[in-house]
Amino acid sequence: MVGAPWDTMTLIHHADHLARAPGKRVLRYEVPFAQAGGKTWRFIEEFDTTEPVLDGMPEDYIEQIVRAMVAEGGGTQGPVGDAPSLLVDAAPTLAFAVRWLERWAEENGAAGAA
Repeated sequence: MVGAPWDTMTLIHHADHLARAPGKRVLRYEVPFAQAGGKTWRFIEEFDTTEPVLDGMPEDYIEQIVRAMVAEGGGTQGPVGDAPSLLVDAAPTLAFAVRWLERWAEENGAAGAA
């Protein structure tokens, strides 16, 4: 993350999808699919990550996850040019974020599988 605020780490949205926590908001909508002879419309669904995926989760949860990971020794901080930057390994970052989200869900009454 070169000069980017920590609350913009979009990798955390993948963790939103992977975390086992019930009550995640789901969006359902119709989208066109190309196929021989034209297009067909199909309904799809995905978790709503336009806001925190679970009700009651803090608005700054992405930043909280990144800060907690860095506090535990994850990532490398330093300048790239004049920009403060954070370099992370995606797999451990993703695993940390999934654990954080599942722990938050359990501590806040949303324990179980999604």
